[in-house]
Amino acid sequence: MAKETIGYVKCSECGEPQAAVRMSSRSFAYSVCPNCGKQGFCRSKMCSDSLLNRMQPIEQAAPRNDKPEEVKDHGGFFE
Repeated sequence: MAKETIGYVKCSECGEPQAAVRMSSRSFAYSVCPNCGKQGFCRSKMCSDSLLNRMQPIEQAAPRNDKPEEVKDHGGFFE
């Protein structure tokens, strides 16, 4: 079951401006980047609170363009 996106934050790996912020079953925030696939999980309340403070709430975020992107060439890394 997919978790609900509550906001967006900049991806620390690729710089995507709209990595989704969600809440885990343990009530800690985590982020998922739609561009590079990086998932950042918080394992403490301090980390989770920091992520929640940095995120832009979904109602304030610019609309996301969910058009399918063409597959990027990663030089055979994922093949």
